[in-house]
Amino acid sequence: MTALTAIVADDEDLIRASVVRHLEKLWPELAVIGQAGNGLEALALIEQTASHEFLIKTPIRELADRLDPDQFRQVHRSAIVNMEKIQAIQRSFTNQMVIRFADTDRKIRVSRAYEHLFKAM
Repeated sequence: MTALTAIVADDEDLIRASVVRHLEKLWPELAVIGQAGNGLEALALIEQTASHEFLIKTPIRELADRLDPDQFRQVHRSAIVNMEKIQAIQRSFTNQMVIRFADTDRKIRVSRAYEHLFKAM
């Protein structure tokens, strides 16, 4: 089983430290592997890790605009995927587009609003 990891990002040092303390207390199996003072620092830490999923307190549209569109694509209103991690794109029995990732058994549904970004694959 993969260890649970987190990067905590907030521009307020005291808030960030408080979040880390609460996470350590309430979720002892979670390892905080990094802390960042802003979104750009968080992105730099993310690039240095092998983690698969991140919770970032930045509007997703702003984050999507900062990322390389050849490597990262938005799949619905609250998720962006790394194109290099995609193993397959399939249709479910309800005809919804579903992405299956390499290195994990995780799947994610593509919203109809973003399907056009993946049709050529």
